Amino acid sequence: MSLKPVNRHLKLQPVEISTEKESTSTILVPDDYKPKTSPYEVYKLVDRASDCTLKVEAGDYVVVDSSMVNLLEISGNKFYLALENYVFATFKEL
Repeated sequence: MSLKPVNRHLKLQPVEISTEKESTSTILVPDDYKPKTSPYEVYKLVDRASDCTLKVEAGDYVVVDSSMVNLLEISGNKFYLALENYVFATFKEL
């Protein structure tokens, strides 16, 4: 299934960036504890709407406000979309 973004949206692919080091120490935390998550995430650009003004191409990487990324699940397929104005930065390589 192919999905074409419209209305200034970017179609994204999540990128796994491992920065955590394995720890051998044990710390007890409450059961409901949730570690702080970053307010942004790195994604690979898959496609963009034709009316986007952001100068990016498919294959570029973008840093996006993680709370503004929308997950669409259609017919068992997952698509990640975000408006172009939620992009903090772009770069060509990791």
